[in-house]
Amino acid sequence: MRRKAIAGLLLFAILLSVSCSEGQVSEDVVETTLTETTASETTADDGRDKSDLPDEYDLGGYTLRLLSRTENTNATSMYLVAPDEANGEILNDTIYERNVEVFAKYNFDIENIYADDVMSAVNQAVLAGDDIYDVALPYLDRVAPRADSGLYMNLYDVENLNLSKNYWDQNFHSSLSLGGKLYFTTGDIMVADDDVLLLMLYNRDLADDLGIENLYDAVYDGRWTYDLMRQYVKEVASDIDGDGKITENDQIGFLWASNNCAAPHFAAVNSLLFVKDENDYPVMNDNIERAYDIFDILTELLDQSRYSLEWVQFGSEQVSVITNLVSNKQALFQNMILSQLRRLYRDVTADFGILPMPKYDEAQDNYYTTLWKSFEVITIPVTNSHTAETGFILEALAAASGEISQAYYDICLESKYTRDAESFDMIELSRENVIYDIGFIYDWSGIYTEITSAAAGCKGNLASLLATYGEPAVAAAKSFIENFK
Repeated sequence: MRRKAIAGLLLFAILLSVSCSEGQVSEDVVETTLTETTASETTADDGRDKSDLPDEYDLGGYTLRLLSRTENTNATSMYLVAPDEANGEILNDTIYERNVEVFAKYNFDIENIYADDVMSAVNQAVLAGDDIYDVALPYLDRVAPRADSGLYMNLYDVENLNLSKNYWDQNFHSSLSLGGKLYFTTGDIMVADDDVLLLMLYNRDLADDLGIENLYDAVYDGRWTYDLMRQYVKEVASDIDGDGKITENDQIGFLWASNNCAAPHFAAVNSLLFVKDENDYPVMNDNIERAYDIFDILTELLDQSRYSLEWVQFGSEQVSVITNLVSNKQALFQNMILSQLRRLYRDVTADFGILPMPKYDEAQDNYYTTLWKSFEVITIPVTNSHTAETGFILEALAAASGEISQAYYDICLESKYTRDAESFDMIELSRENVIYDIGFIYDWSGIYTEITSAAAGCKGNLASLLATYGEPAVAAAKSFIENFK
């Protein structure tokens, strides 16, 4: 009752009414007026929506100016919308071939422009009134807290961009829009969001050596819960060198990162601190009993004197530390993002698998997860004077991207990065129920920063944290929304 009373005091709805304007096809770009079509005409056999754009249209050789991080020039195509050339890599070439087809169909091109800091580059351009970028790809966790800054367009107002289609991420939109406005999006057009799915690494060789059951069976049976995880973390952890703490010289129950040691676990039990009301505005959730319990479990499991090890502390050496701990069969579980399979574990010698995030208990209906919030999203700077062309091009590319995610998951992961068929099943299972935590991503008044820090430090409880930081977060959210008018 005490917990609910505190949450009840914090409950706050921002009662502003803003209408949501869905994107329409612009007659400035597409001269043909599109008529209403039936569901069978707008949905392909594979369940993907069909674009409402015409089958033929000439954009007159327009070149879309696309701003992304300089780092992407040295990466694989993982975060690129427009690779410069085919290079034999399956995902790169799948994206490249999509572009060749769509470029030819509608007569346009894309110019890649790079900056070390995308947000700063957009800010400078907008302040100077320079129309030099059509689309920018900043990190979600950087652009979301500045969505009220006036730098970016409300995407629902962009001509030719139909964000109701299922090749755009509808879950993302419904979770992260505010007051019927949306300043960033993602979907099939790129795989940056796929690459940051949060999962659990499971050291199968260590588990076998210690006589631990096949945890894939526990997942399939619905028994993979926080209680079961806690049981095995405690059984495995051992201060081998006797120095009174868990280090890279010991046997570790749980490897974790200090920047994502709270929100993914709240999402895993489907208990979020903020939800949205009927007007699409954030309110404090008054039903978070599971979050209280999970926070208590975390402050136990993250104790580096007994059970676990925080790997970000190793700085530039963290990659070798993690891979050695897995290869040497010293760590049972690791909280991780999916891209680590590709970036870190190809040379690991021990057999490992992937598990979904645990359930709260066996009665929980599904396995849930979330995404790490640092991934590129699509935005349109307000200085863009070619919004009709921009919306048309983004819509055309997204509609033609049915094979992009397939290339990433079915080919890159199933055949290259996972060690067994069950791991691929676990990834697919996790993808079914992804939760975007609005409080975590917007982090009003730093509420999640404080909660994450407390969890990492194994101190306090969630009720007291909300009593301290809840009201400032609600006030900050109200002020933030008022800037959307």
